[in-house]
Amino acid sequence: SAVLAKINLFKAYEEEQASRKLSLEALAKLMEQLREAKFPSIDKIEERYAKLVTAVEALCSASAAYRDDLEGVLNKHKALDEKRLDFAKRAEALARYVEETIDILSEPLAVDTHFEAEAAQKEIDAARTEYKIHKPECDELHLFQKEMEAEGAGHNPYSRYTLEEVLEKLSEVDSACDERETRLIAARVRIDEIDADKKAFAAAAEKALTYIKGQKAELEAKAKAGVVRPDDAESIAQGKEKLAYLSEYASKKDGRAECLAEAQASSDALLGAGEVDNEYTRESMASLKSALDQLEKLVRDAISLVEGQLARAVATITPEQHEELKAAFEHFDKTKDGQLNQVEFAAAMKSLDLDNADDLFEKYKDNSHEIEGDDGPITEETIS
Repeated sequence: SAVLAKINLFKAYEEEQASRKLSLEALAKLMEQLREAKFPSIDKIEERYAKLVTAVEALCSASAAYRDDLEGVLNKHKALDEKRLDFAKRAEALARYVEETIDILSEPLAVDTHFEAEAAQKEIDAARTEYKIHKPECDELHLFQKEMEAEGAGHNPYSRYTLEEVLEKLSEVDSACDERETRLIAARVRIDEIDADKKAFAAAAEKALTYIKGQKAELEAKAKAGVVRPDDAESIAQGKEKLAYLSEYASKKDGRAECLAEAQASSDALLGAGEVDNEYTRESMASLKSALDQLEKLVRDAISLVEGQLARAVATITPEQHEELKAAFEHFDKTKDGQLNQVEFAAAMKSLDLDNADDLFEKYKDNSHEIEGDDGPITEETIS
């Protein structure tokens, strides 16, 4: 801008210089008139005119050289401006690349599987490769700046960034890659730990199920289903032995629950990490506890069954109860045949305010189970 101001000022001088040249032409015409008039001092006038012409010509020559110098300086500044602008564009492009890359590398690292970890690693590798491509550009920009400084470029009004700032920003990419890779390594370790916990749970679940199945098979083998018959002392003894075994087995419930401890520890670790899906097993703590509960229910049901059978098999009544029942039976046994027919049975049920005598008769007429009293067997129909 300073050079352009001088050029504009010089244009005004050149206009004045042109008018001065016209004055020389006027002087030449006057001198010619004096010569024709044989002016006595014409020689001195011609000599003075010649000096004026020489001075004006020298001034014109100096003016032309001055103008050439100004235009040369202007062209130099124009070339430097083009270089400054080129530098600004390249520096801006590098800075934009750095900002965009750092934004990507600074995003939260959401990695839950090895597949996602591999994808994240590829992103880091791509960023490093691009960094290696842009690093030489920065070196070239450094040489370009040295060239401009040698030409006297000075401050660059077109660029938001200095070379030092661009270099500093570019180094941030390398640091961001290192930092993200460190986080990725930690994420891989976490994935491996979770994977190990999943496998540990699957193994513990299989071990627990195997144990539960084994316990069930052992229980079914040692406490086979059977009927305790009232008139069979051996059957009653077996029933009591089975009940003792089942009672002892039931008392070890807490010990059997320990089979889930290992699976529970792995499950707690997975829940703490927010993992609910396990590709290594279909089992869960709920399904394992359900399997164990079914085993314990099987024990309780078996105990209840055996206790009920033993209670019926060894039931006894006092002599007074026996006489009372016998008298009641004889009262309703009108045919005195030791049995109650349907009519007699209906009368007995009516005395008890029961209206479903026919249904009960059908139920008991073919089931003459006997209970031992002090004076011999008494039919179950009579007790009813």
